[in-house]
Amino acid sequence: MKKFSFRLQTLLELRERVKEKKEMELAQLNFQLQRLNEEKKHLLLEKEEVLDRQGQSQQGRIDVEEIFWFQGYALRLDEQALHLSQEVWKAEQAKEKKRQELILATQECEVLLKLKERDYKKFLTEIDRAENQLIDELATIRFSRQKKK
Repeated sequence: MKKFSFRLQTLLELRERVKEKKEMELAQLNFQLQRLNEEKKHLLLEKEEVLDRQGQSQQGRIDVEEIFWFQGYALRLDEQALHLSQEVWKAEQAKEKKRQELILATQECEVLLKLKERDYKKFLTEIDRAENQLIDELATIRFSRQKKK
């Protein structure tokens, strides 16, 4: 008997590879987004520590240069946090776009898998029909031989 072969198998394999690639890209974007959020969190903690140190250093005497240094450093940390917030936003946008691409790739794979399943059921039905036809022919031959005896 003939073996089942799906006529769109190469297309299915291609779409599955595309889907896997999109999954990997989404995982990388998730990792990048997580890293950016960690970095932003670290910056905000550092700013909080700087402000605490500034408050502790001002308990005794007031040094104008030290105040300017703390304020300048806190300002740079704010700028970096703002820049990181923009990077996080861009990463979230890229992640959402990649997620939509993955959904589309998954749907394309599912369509082909359903088509393959339908073709396989049709193939099995044809095999059953051919087997039944062969059994009927054998029964007819056997019956005609028994009649001749």
